[in-house]
Amino acid sequence: MNLPVSPTAISSQASRVPSVDLYGAAHRGLRWAHATLLLRLGSTSPGDGAQTAQLLADLGGLLDLCTVHLNLEDRHYHPALERRSPGSSEANAETHTQHYAALAALRALLATVGTDPAGWRGLYLAYASFVGEDLLHMSEEETVMQPRFEELYSPAELRQLNEDLVADISAADKVSFLRLMLPAANREGRIALLGPLQTSLPAGAFQGLLAALRPTLCEADFEYLVANLHASR
Repeated sequence: MNLPVSPTAISSQASRVPSVDLYGAAHRGLRWAHATLLLRLGSTSPGDGAQTAQLLADLGGLLDLCTVHLNLEDRHYHPALERRSPGSSEANAETHTQHYAALAALRALLATVGTDPAGWRGLYLAYASFVGEDLLHMSEEETVMQPRFEELYSPAELRQLNEDLVADISAADKVSFLRLMLPAANREGRIALLGPLQTSLPAGAFQGLLAALRPTLCEADFEYLVANLHASR
């Protein structure tokens, strides 16, 4: 990867808010999920059957979403780069190939970990390593790939590109992504995420979505979200 190693360099590259952010909301959700699950994985007792079963199910679900996320970028973002700058997505595509392999290996570990403390230590360290790689990869996409898109495409074209990607996500996966993205966002970001859905969905469907997302926020944050969504109508 061509990621700058200096935090100052990364901060400088990221100091401008994109007019059309292709990566930010999804990546923020994935970072939140990785952090949450890594903490749970490190603090779970292997002999606690109920606790470990739920954790393994949640981790498996996140690995599935990571795969969906990679697939979406492969189908939409990389071809868009290649259309206007042949070869410009090759390094990113190679990283994706490595991540697919890592995700498959992690799924195999989930299936065989059992209750052995040594197995859980191995899973914990393997997942921590993947998280580190994924954090670097997402940072590179936001500080290197995002500016490259902005050089090649107009804001209107980038909006359409992002809309095409979102339209390619199944209804179930959209809810799963929102369960990560909503708690990962700040209060303004949550309104920005759900405001367009409030406008586009039938009232009953939107209320059902809110109910599904309710457990992801504390009471104060959920009340703030609902009040401001109503105020913005």
